[in-house]
Amino acid sequence: MTTVMGIGNHSIHIIQQSSAGCAPSCYLHITSRLACNLTLCHLPPFLIRFPACIDAANAPNATDLDPLPNYPRAETCTDEAHEAWVAENSKEYDHANSLPHGGHFYWSIEDDNQVRGMISFNGLFGYLSYGWAGVGPRNEMQQSHVVMAKVSAEYSARYGFNFDVDPAVHLHWIGDDLSLRHWQEPLEDWGASGKGEHEIVEEDCFTALKFKTVGIHDRPFNITGTDRLIWAANGEDMFAGYHGLSRAVFTVNWMTGEQEVKCSIAHGINSCTGLRNEVQEEEAELETGLPPVTMTDAPND
Repeated sequence: MTTVMGIGNHSIHIIQQSSAGCAPSCYLHITSRLACNLTLCHLPPFLIRFPACIDAANAPNATDLDPLPNYPRAETCTDEAHEAWVAENSKEYDHANSLPHGGHFYWSIEDDNQVRGMISFNGLFGYLSYGWAGVGPRNEMQQSHVVMAKVSAEYSARYGFNFDVDPAVHLHWIGDDLSLRHWQEPLEDWGASGKGEHEIVEEDCFTALKFKTVGIHDRPFNITGTDRLIWAANGEDMFAGYHGLSRAVFTVNWMTGEQEVKCSIAHGINSCTGLRNEVQEEEAELETGLPPVTMTDAPND
């Protein structure tokens, strides 16, 4: 069965197909390349599976994106194993604090005023990042420099990570568009702070990124006071997809070891607890906790 819909100068054909023993599947056949975003599409050009037509109960994947080769993790990757792993890592640093939904931040201040730290994640290695909190309305991700460890140094929006290429740590500038495909090209210039030292720790169950640096890009860490940072991770798919709740905005006091996490409510879910809040739709982006950020490392015009 084929249904034709018109959108402007383009036409979309919704094609329903079925075969013996298989549930019907639907595809969008788009006649103009301008109307087709192939970012999440592995099918031939102009042929895209329409998610609303998938038999969700029997679909092999719960995500539109291809999973990492070793996803899901082994059953031995328990919360208890993660707690023990974090406790062992914490011995190497003066301060260590947990972050919502699998994150942990560790640091010590070295004699040369560099921060020797680590961000860790209770998940597989797709990407793991930390950076300055930005000024955008979407969890302060926009207009910020972030340091990002990726499972492969080569990435494309169409094919995802190339696992024939080794992992890498890059500096990125996030503009106004959030998805990696919009800012996938790393910056060659690490700024006045320099690249510093980075080491990726990839284990069967958990991931970490160690670093030693004076700051991020042109902005040094305020080691005698506080800084406002962000972190995010994805350990599920090979396209550096949505981090879900594995992200946060947090303020760290480098000297005292205090850390405060900003909680927000989006689509009725509390970002810190992961629990649903009874909120109205117009309150979906209500944010609580830390005051608005007043400083950005955005380049001067």
